[in-house]
Amino acid sequence: MNKLVVVIMGQNCEKFISLCLESVKDADAIAIEVDEEYHFINGELKEKDKQRQKNIEEALHCKFLRIREIDYLKNINIVKEILI
Repeated sequence: MNKLVVVIMGQNCEKFISLCLESVKDADAIAIEVDEEYHFINGELKEKDKQRQKNIEEALHCKFLRIREIDYLKNINIVKEILI
């Protein structure tokens, strides 16, 4: 089975996701989002971001992984390391 990895960065990813839907039918999909700190309140993900994640998971039938931007900037290979 093929694996599709979608790295999501930015507000307008929904257009990109719709382009991926055909590829996902026969693939294991993993969506990875890099979150800046303004996506959190007191360390907890904002409700709108939780809902967005749910929408993406349902659309892609995928696993969803969130990475804080600060962790990504400390180690830009973190996505590759997670997937290996």
